[in-house]
Amino acid sequence: MSRTFFIPFLMVLLVSVANPGLATNSPTIDLDTAVYFLSPGEDVVLVEPGTYEMEATEEWLRLIPQGDERNQALLLTAQAVTHTEILNAPRALSLGGEQDIHMVALFLPDGSGLWMMGSYSGIQTRSGKAAQQAQRRFLQRKMDVLRQQNKVLMQQQSDIPINQSFNLQYLQLQQRMQADNRQFNLLSSIMKTKHDTAKAAVGNIR
Repeated sequence: MSRTFFIPFLMVLLVSVANPGLATNSPTIDLDTAVYFLSPGEDVVLVEPGTYEMEATEEWLRLIPQGDERNQALLLTAQAVTHTEILNAPRALSLGGEQDIHMVALFLPDGSGLWMMGSYSGIQTRSGKAAQQAQRRFLQRKMDVLRQQNKVLMQQQSDIPINQSFNLQYLQLQQRMQADNRQFNLLSSIMKTKHDTAKAAVGNIR
């Protein structure tokens, strides 16, 4: 007997909220290491390790420290992105850990979002050509890892006997694949934004 199953293409392991209008219900990210980002005035801002609530404010992202320092919110420069994922609530994404780059993004249910890239040293924070190339490589590597991980999970799921297809292990694998697929799609939307922006810049020069 053959079996078929539907694998929805992607979901992120992020914190979501039901009411983004309240600061205490905003999606959060955890920073284990200090990261440099840019302020709206193009100043380099050091964001200390900690847990931060995220809010979208026009073309900026606001990071609000949890705890006693809530009144010390940081307003940081971000770039707009559109996506096609179906989200019931805002999704926050924080990725880093390699090549002096850390990315933070907030995706909204209406198909819009904001993202920004910073660095641990401050070198990759500004938008020079070398920094842009490093950021594209960073995104591509993250997407490649998710693609390979998804293949491994699919194989693990296919190894589960047919009569156990709906056991806890099967469902957990499917949820992990959904999470990886959604993260892949959201990263793809940022990659497309960077490509379109670079293409438009070349067109303007011509």
